[in-house]
Amino acid sequence: YERHACASCHEAERAAPGVVSVPLHDLSTRYDIDALAASFESPTPPMPVFDLDASERRALAVYLLSRETAEPGRPGDAR
Repeated sequence: YERHACASCHEAERAAPGVVSVPLHDLSTRYDIDALAASFESPTPPMPVFDLDASERRALAVYLLSRETAEPGRPGDAR
């Protein structure tokens, strides 16, 4: 997440100037780990393609879904 500067497009407070951020919340209502990891292989523009191997895609998916359950005040789905 940090290495590829995902926050510059996905966190409003860290978005690059002129970028309308696309929040990454409620991912667990749309994806399980495998589906989210697979979505990184051919992302929908304007999201760029990153050179991630299968284990990196899975680790990123696990990280993003775990953030939902760890955020205070937000209900989470521990899958």
